[in-house]
Amino acid sequence: MHRTRAELDGDLCQLSVALPIWRRHWRDDRVFWPRVDSLIERLLTVTPRTERGHVVSNINRMIARQGLQHAPYE
Repeated sequence: MHRTRAELDGDLCQLSVALPIWRRHWRDDRVFWPRVDSLIERLLTVTPRTERGHVVSNINRMIARQGLQHAPYE
């Protein structure tokens, strides 16, 4: 089941708030990034193909803006 643009934008807002909280909670990259990757992969599975670029670019900007080091999502 695909999500609407509004639902995806809501998910992105929640992710932007959650990332710094999770980072403080899971300081170890071996714990933090697998959990974040898993969540993002689940989000991308419900993202329609036409919205994927929008979602991926927002995720990559969000990660960079928060000063986190990670390979860009595609």
